[in-house]
Amino acid sequence: MNEYCYWCGTRANSKFCEQCGIDTDPPADVYFLDEECGDCSAKLPRWARYCPKCGRRFGVYDPSDPKNQKEHNRGLAWGAAFWSVVIVIAAILIPTRVGMAAFKYTIPAAAVLLAASWAISLSRREQGTFVDGTVTRLYTEDEIHRERVAYETARTGRRVYHQVPVTVYCTAVRWDDGKEDVIRRDCIAADHIQLRVGDRLRLFKAKQRYQKL
Repeated sequence: MNEYCYWCGTRANSKFCEQCGIDTDPPADVYFLDEECGDCSAKLPRWARYCPKCGRRFGVYDPSDPKNQKEHNRGLAWGAAFWSVVIVIAAILIPTRVGMAAFKYTIPAAAVLLAASWAISLSRREQGTFVDGTVTRLYTEDEIHRERVAYETARTGRRVYHQVPVTVYCTAVRWDDGKEDVIRRDCIAADHIQLRVGDRLRLFKAKQRYQKL
């Protein structure tokens, strides 16, 4: 059993926290694969606010914070600038290789790519806007996905695909602005384990990232 509740940080005296009621010792599906506590290297459940082993408190990422907004938007601007340079260089070098007449094709193509790059960056700028909502339903759907088999080809050289059964975990949410949405996660049961009908979620619109309140 974990020593601390990863949601409210109180001592875990039983499987369910006496303070907030959350499952203090959730199944392995809830834990991140590549995130650990910086102090004790313990595995962390999704949305963990405290380390379940040492009790360290983590700062919850808040896109509405001006500092976080600035860092996010600066990264977008640098990314768009980098790809702009790459596109311009390619538009200049390609004609020198295949013939100067190619400029009439590369210049319009570069202009379209530049416009698309900056449009995507501007659309993802963090303004700190979010909407809260309520979980209305939790359910699963069984689907068949077509997945390519790595390093396997048919005798003709064509790629080989297999039909793979997949469980899709669906979280239906009614947002406070009146819209309804279904958050779908393939093979990730964490939401179903950690959420209940009636729980509140917050969706940050720029990155389409949500978290439990």
